[in-house]
Amino acid sequence: MREMIPPWLPDWKDESAYPEKLAPEFWAWEFLRRNAEYQEDYGVFSNLPYADNGNEEHRLMKKWGVFPLHDPDESQPLTIERGLYSEKPPYVYFDGRVRHSEIWHSPPFVFDLRQSLDKQLAECKQWLKCMRDNRGENRGFSAERGKRIQDDSIYRTYLRVLDAERCGASREEMADRLYPDSHTDTPSKALHVARELRDGGYRDLLARL
Repeated sequence: MREMIPPWLPDWKDESAYPEKLAPEFWAWEFLRRNAEYQEDYGVFSNLPYADNGNEEHRLMKKWGVFPLHDPDESQPLTIERGLYSEKPPYVYFDGRVRHSEIWHSPPFVFDLRQSLDKQLAECKQWLKCMRDNRGENRGFSAERGKRIQDDSIYRTYLRVLDAERCGASREEMADRLYPDSHTDTPSKALHVARELRDGGYRDLLARL
């Protein structure tokens, strides 16, 4: 059964319906918002009772690397940038844990001098590794992809092939519309890259920030 087509999805046949150039964080969002699993997760999250106390939100932020979670119906969220979510900080501050919301706009490391410094330093080191990995600096995808993509407009084409697939277009239709002068297997190759970007590679786009 074909997946439900979101009402905001552009007409893949209309090139002008897609951006030609965007900042990396916005390209990242355009790919993530097309992920059907993310759409489903956000739908479940948006209907949670307030009494959940943010537990499911934290889990989903960690799963998708987005801080905060964004509605896939929104075309240009303003906060999916350097604050990609990795791990909920475990830092201890005096008599209680620092609230997660207090970490992002304040110095990230808070130490309790009554506790073991070695343990706290190890936690900080682990957090930095997570942040580095989420920025794409320790992943092969971004380095490899960066050698091949010189023009941001290629991302527009990748979005179009994803949308064409979502709408049930055949490879022949994609080839006729998007690659009229190329080999017939070009849409399949483009889809392979586009799916990678949608299903996790969007994080690596942020390594360019």
